[in-house]
Amino acid sequence: MDAASIGAIVVVTIVLLGGGAWLTWWLLQRSKEKARVAAMPPAVRQVHDAAIANARQLKVVHAALAKEDRAYQKRVAAAHQALGAAHQVGSRPLGTVQGHGAAISLFEDRLVYSTGGRQWTYPLDPSLRAWVDASGAIYSTERSTFTRMAGGAVVAGKAGLVAGAAARKTSVQDGRELYLSVESQQFAISMPCRPDHGAGVRQFASAITTAARQAQAVQQQRPGAIAHAEFGLAQAKGSTAEIARARAEITRLEQARHQIVAAQRQFEATAQHQSALPPGGQATPQ
Repeated sequence: MDAASIGAIVVVTIVLLGGGAWLTWWLLQRSKEKARVAAMPPAVRQVHDAAIANARQLKVVHAALAKEDRAYQKRVAAAHQALGAAHQVGSRPLGTVQGHGAAISLFEDRLVYSTGGRQWTYPLDPSLRAWVDASGAIYSTERSTFTRMAGGAVVAGKAGLVAGAAARKTSVQDGRELYLSVESQQFAISMPCRPDHGAGVRQFASAITTAARQAQAVQQQRPGAIAHAEFGLAQAKGSTAEIARARAEITRLEQARHQIVAAQRQFEATAQHQSALPPGGQATPQ
């Protein structure tokens, strides 16, 4: 057995002995406390038991108050968040489409066009409409290359030159173009987009037209949404009945604790006074 193993055994032994000694001491103290309580006069025992019950009740009520206070804070925070969201009704973001060097962002009440580090904001109105223009196609081209012609000539002479010319190189060309166009009585925008984003751009164009038609109606919903959220916030702030009840119970238990402590001190003073009398003596009435 090496030194490390011996050291570990020694440490474990010390811990076990220490734990056993502490447990023995604790059991002895508990036994003494039980004997002390059992020897109490009935009146003193009653006050002792009341003090223990009071401490337990205070612990439970304090825990309940802390839990209810956390729940209250969450309700108020959620109500504040709902009020903030209500103020955004009619101006919430609806999406963004990226084009070539430009972008269009749509909100419930406006459209923002960004390009070249600058931005233009346009209000939505029923005259606004958006659509997508697409043109061109993907096509392939073929051509003879000098490399292939020269390679054929080296291998097979004139016949190889002809064969090399027949071996043509094919390349694919993407000639597609896609534009997102937005137009109203106040402005017009045409933004080039990636051709392979056609489905998303068309969906965004439809969303722009729909938002423009609904902008006024959505903005009219804001006052009602704010009023509803403010009412919810007032209710959340006023939901303090459980907190008040717990605090009142704590106050009652604290008052009871003071009375218990006063009774305990009175018993202790009486016991000390009696222990100071000579054997067979009696306390002189005050």
